[in-house]
Amino acid sequence: MTSRGNKAASVATTDSQLRHSGPNQRPGQPDLRVVTLYQPGTIVLAVSGELDIASAPALRDHLEFAFGRQPAQIVLDLAGLKFCDAAGLSVFAMARQRTGTAGILLALAAVPRRLSRLLTITDMRRFLDVYPSVAAAAQQPRGGGALAGGALTGQAQLARGIGDLAAR
Repeated sequence: MTSRGNKAASVATTDSQLRHSGPNQRPGQPDLRVVTLYQPGTIVLAVSGELDIASAPALRDHLEFAFGRQPAQIVLDLAGLKFCDAAGLSVFAMARQRTGTAGILLALAAVPRRLSRLLTITDMRRFLDVYPSVAAAAQQPRGGGALAGGALTGQAQLARGIGDLAAR
């Protein structure tokens, strides 16, 4: 793991999870990059590339590391995400469940249009707080996104949604 720091935030990325484009590209390597930004009370995971069955474990590892730091908020910056399949959705569901249990706010920021549509079709948008940007996510008060307005907590919504799917 490499890291670089400054007064505002420090950055870390796992180089072993990168698939390099061009002639040096290694077959079978996940095409996913996760850069971790540390800010006071918030960890931002900037995710780019393809989130699929081959790369989902790498994002899960980064999330586990973030959970261990017990921040007030974890933001997944998805602006660079090019593809997401069911394995990626399961990582989002796991992250929502873990953050809800730990009292950590989870926010998805800069969600690409295709992923936004997938979250809507699968009804996962109901359980996840989605913001147009990292800055917008960081400005939201605790519980301010999709859960505002007296709705069920994300944990209760997730449990109910999983129960609804199992009943089908």
